[in-house]
Amino acid sequence: MENIKIGKLTLCSFNKDNKDHMLFLKKILKDESIIKRFQGFLPNLLKNTNDIFGKGFLLSLDNEIIGYVDFGNFNNEEEAVYIRELVDKDKRHLGYGTLILSEVCDYVFKTYPFVYKIKARIAPDNIKSIMMAYNAGFINDRDDYYSLSNPYTKEMNIKK
Repeated sequence: MENIKIGKLTLCSFNKDNKDHMLFLKKILKDESIIKRFQGFLPNLLKNTNDIFGKGFLLSLDNEIIGYVDFGNFNNEEEAVYIRELVDKDKRHLGYGTLILSEVCDYVFKTYPFVYKIKARIAPDNIKSIMMAYNAGFINDRDDYYSLSNPYTKEMNIKK
């Protein structure tokens, strides 16, 4: 899959021949807290598909890797997709998390109008991520589940 330009960000398909991609991956793999919260991210990152669902991407801003995002498979029953996001530890507290969430969700809603909601599961002790989700417009559905509804469905005359 080709890289996808989204506002200021670029979703980058992982390239093992790219030095920056490999350095970022090695950095992630050394951090046990990331591995614990992002179980199963590696197969999504390495997946070679033309579909964004069930795939992971590195996130680039001004040609610098600042994070990772992946999407679960589209859930027909919920008309939703789950998202996971990781901001490089050296880039945290600079507003990148909200920027990523806002721009990526906007892209998904505009490009895939059948996605009615984007959902995220955030651990109750992860206060920074909860605040980031709220700042990006997510609401708390129940327990540790948060969601954002497609703001374009009304404009597109999609019944919901």
